Amino acid sequence: MTDFFKHIRNSIFCKIVSLVFLFIFIFCLIHFIIPNKNIDVDIDDVVISNADSQDYIIKDNLKLPFGSWRFYFDYTSDIDYGCYLTLIDEDGGLVSNGAITYLGLDTVSFDCFNYFPNNKFSVMGEYSGGYIHISDISIAETDLIWSKILCSSLFFCLLILGLSYFRRLCTEGCISDNYKKVFIAVNVISLLASIPFFSAKITTGADLGFHLLRVEGISESIKAGIFPTRVEPQWIQDYGYADAIFYCPLFLYFPGILRLIGYNVSEAISIFNVTVNIITAWISYYSYKEIFKDYKTGVVLCGVYTLSIYRLNTFYYIGMTGVASAMMFLPLVLLGLWRIVFDNNDGDSPFKKEIRRILPLGIGFSGVIQSHVLSSEITLFVCIVVCLLHIVSIIKRKALGSIIFAAMLAFSICAWFIIPFADYYLTQDMGIKHAGARQIQSQGFYVAQHFILFSKYEGWNGPQASHSLGIGLIPVAFLTAFIILWIGRKVKKDFTGLAAFAKSSCIAALVLFVLTLNIFPWDKIQATSKIIMPLIGSIEYPHRFQAWLYTFTCVVIGYLIKYVKDNNYRFAKYLIITSVFIYIVTGSIFLINTNYTGTSQILLANPEAMGNGYTPGNQYMKYGTDPDLNKYNRFEVGDGILIKEKEKGALSAEILCENNSGKDSWIEVPLNAYKGYKAYSGNEELEIVEGYNNVIRVIVPSDFSGRITIKFCSPWYWRVGEIISAITIIGLLVYAFVRLRNKRKLLNAEIQ
Repeated sequence: MTDFFKHIRNSIFCKIVSLVFLFIFIFCLIHFIIPNKNIDVDIDDVVISNADSQDYIIKDNLKLPFGSWRFYFDYTSDIDYGCYLTLIDEDGGLVSNGAITYLGLDTVSFDCFNYFPNNKFSVMGEYSGGYIHISDISIAETDLIWSKILCSSLFFCLLILGLSYFRRLCTEGCISDNYKKVFIAVNVISLLASIPFFSAKITTGADLGFHLLRVEGISESIKAGIFPTRVEPQWIQDYGYADAIFYCPLFLYFPGILRLIGYNVSEAISIFNVTVNIITAWISYYSYKEIFKDYKTGVVLCGVYTLSIYRLNTFYYIGMTGVASAMMFLPLVLLGLWRIVFDNNDGDSPFKKEIRRILPLGIGFSGVIQSHVLSSEITLFVCIVVCLLHIVSIIKRKALGSIIFAAMLAFSICAWFIIPFADYYLTQDMGIKHAGARQIQSQGFYVAQHFILFSKYEGWNGPQASHSLGIGLIPVAFLTAFIILWIGRKVKKDFTGLAAFAKSSCIAALVLFVLTLNIFPWDKIQATSKIIMPLIGSIEYPHRFQAWLYTFTCVVIGYLIKYVKDNNYRFAKYLIITSVFIYIVTGSIFLINTNYTGTSQILLANPEAMGNGYTPGNQYMKYGTDPDLNKYNRFEVGDGILIKEKEKGALSAEILCENNSGKDSWIEVPLNAYKGYKAYSGNEELEIVEGYNNVIRVIVPSDFSGRITIKFCSPWYWRVGEIISAITIIGLLVYAFVRLRNKRKLLNAEIQ
């Protein structure tokens, strides 16, 4: 780090870059200090009712200076979704969507970025029905655009300085030519995979809206001072949704923080997706390079894995952000399995050898758990099968303890998530526990779909009807070539264990290949046991097995590369490289190009335009809850209750009331009755029960008069899980720091 700062001080170019950033920083700081403007829009009361046109101009010929603004609308409405309030500009300088009106609200607001000064625009209402009365419009300037400019400038400044420092190290010979090639190749692969995200718009995938609401849940939680997020407050008209209990939001904190900084919805998720691609590329390169002890093989397999058809299709066009995040860590889990079962690195001390075994498997599996629970189920299944296949080798190598310690490490890292998950799943009657009846066999592939070279997405109507997610013709050809070599006894046992690992990977790939097909008897297996039924039903789609199918297929491809290199088959070597290139170009890049141009993209600037009621299958609500009955600010009372004041917050409510009934009565508040809510009047805790439609019902004692506070409180044992995870992560960071410091000392000693 000291050398990096010396480089900045000694480089004129770096000084210029630093001065430019300093100028931008001062410029933004001045705007933070200057008081923001408030503008009142002069309008007559606007009433929209049974309008002839769906588009109603509320106010036209408005102008705003450059900057970020928040529009506020005071209104009354007699139905939900009666009107969509938005902005229409002539020059295209406004970046905004709008907001939806609701029965239970009297004010809605949304952010707007204006990049063209004095750009003319109009306020419009897209009328859907009911009675809408708009009484006032006001506009408040915000600092979001300046915080966004400052953050972006800081990133690009650090990127340029870092690349300049990297170039100097390359010039001085501190970085090998091989690493320079790897650095360029891996980053090019990650950028190719990110082509659709270098756009202001995002593709409207089937699951995208769900994940965008998750990001907004993180953002709203942080804004309300709630950490970690357990129940996302803005969902279902502010009733809250326990998505974060069952679907770990750890990696979505990054786009959630970007939203707070000022990036719009499309920008935040696109930056996150590019980051996922970069991490996926580097983890896959490292893992396969470590397995095959060859950086070139690592680069080739990094390209095959990162640009795999299944990964691109699920990431971009279905919007399976959780699956794509989980696929970051599958090669790391594979590396852990390889080291436990096959790796013969006898040069390390027993402690280092144990650490080399434990860390990849433990960290990799914890990453999968905290990305996508269903993928972790499949990963656990794969790990168990691989370990059972090689149980003799594991016992001989005394590696059983390594597996146990890796499992303990994964649990410790994920304890903050696993403990609340288990608590809710075991003690609450949640919708997810009633999803076991779902049959998945009909969602499997036809065999022919795995042999398609060109894949094209044409909308979501199930895997068979809408698109091919099959592994592709060329990966199937590689598996076939390996099987031919195996049958011909060309795959011989070697000291490194790669041949045995390739055989195991081939068998695993073939099994997973069959599991993705619609001829596999999933429905019959599911019907055999009430225990098996929910496990299979939770998989939802057999194509999920393709994530591991690609992971194992890459091992087979890597072995074929090693085989032709060891035997000096130059023609076969070039044939493999050409085949991989054809696969990437015709399969992956064709998929990116044709599907991006053939699908719809939207610019989603603010979350108010999305709504907040999308809860697929109501899985993370109490069973039997109807989210359509949840309405903003709906407080219901029992006999004799008089509410004098009420205020609804994020996962909280405050009520000033009195009970004149002469007996116990109740108040229902607009919060879903999840475990963890507490009601207090002063220091006295009041009883909470489930009310109508599973909302919180507070029992108000007879002759009560005072203030009731309701808030979400994590149980003490959830906090214990958080402490365990924090200690584990801090320990790993300290270990990494000490290891890097020792490596640096050794390197300096060698130079001297």
